[in-house]
Amino acid sequence: PELKASTRAPHPSLGAAATATGVMAGDASKANEAFNSGDFEGALGGYEELIAGRRDVAAKAEASGTALEGVDPLELAPLLSNKGAALERLGRIDDACAAYREAIEANPAYSQAHHNLAVALKAAGKPDDALAAFDAALECDPAFLAAMRGKTEVLTAMDRLEDALSNASAVVEAHPDSTAAHTDRGYLLLAKMSRPADAIDDYQWAVDHGADEGNDDKPTAKALGVALSNAAVGKEKEGDMAGAVALLDRAIAIAPTATRHFNRGTVLMKTDDKAAAIAAFGEAAALAPDMFQAHYARGLLALEGKDEEGNLDIAVEALEAAIAVDATNAEAIYNAGFARMQRGEKAEARAHFERALEVTPGFEAAVNALSVLGAADDDEAAA
Repeated sequence: PELKASTRAPHPSLGAAATATGVMAGDASKANEAFNSGDFEGALGGYEELIAGRRDVAAKAEASGTALEGVDPLELAPLLSNKGAALERLGRIDDACAAYREAIEANPAYSQAHHNLAVALKAAGKPDDALAAFDAALECDPAFLAAMRGKTEVLTAMDRLEDALSNASAVVEAHPDSTAAHTDRGYLLLAKMSRPADAIDDYQWAVDHGADEGNDDKPTAKALGVALSNAAVGKEKEGDMAGAVALLDRAIAIAPTATRHFNRGTVLMKTDDKAAAIAAFGEAAALAPDMFQAHYARGLLALEGKDEEGNLDIAVEALEAAIAVDATNAEAIYNAGFARMQRGEKAEARAHFERALEVTPGFEAAVNALSVLGAADDDEAAA
């Protein structure tokens, strides 16, 4: 049997969504509350009213030549950025980008507006512009985690994988305690660069430090399991069977899937530990009763070791189960017949050989087996 590669676990988007920044005190609280509750129309109306009010105060003060008492022009930036976030959640991407740009004009050093603009530009299918906006956010705040992660995502989408990996590593270096930073790099290595062995340490660190806390679906642990299982495939190809088994054991401890048990059986078979391989194929078959390969591999191994106590019974059971899954496989039918013949069940064996010939006319092994049975019958009759 051949090793099966696992399907990777789902991974959430790396880039943080545009968010309302709750920096406005008092009069902005209702708009922020509406945003956080999902009432984006209400939030948009609240932010627009606040923006209009501040601009009106500023205009009157300018017209009268008086000082702007209690009004900081920089207050407009977070309000405009939050307006953009509400527009983006309403699907009005172009209007959101315009609001973010207004926020940046009001305060060029406001990193959140640059970040939110980048997220919107990425959603609009403009990766080059999004990358520039993430870079602008990082010029304002070099350690801005969401912007650093977003940059990794954009570089990945642009298929600049080595640049993405370099950036993801920089994120881990800047935020060594961030589980998100580790899972981002693990995802990149596992899903995009086909380097599961290199992804294991990041996913293991994230799991050990609570990345899945509060999430019953355990996505990080699932991703770790996939990395371990797929890395085992690589170990097997390199001829490191002990290493492959060790990785599969760790993967099975996370989630005992049929594929992982099957792969474990395949590796163990190559180490000549047939008893352990038979047991592993049995685990796979128990988890996936319709997995023909698991039943068949288990039956063939047991048949090969038929002199070991109990193996002949295992062979019959497993090969019959394989036939139940695929009744058109002449080799499985033949081998089940051969196992029954070894157990002295000549009538059942003959029926299987005849059935194998019905499925595959001229099947030489079945023809020969029937000849052997016929000769044995003749000898018994002569005696």
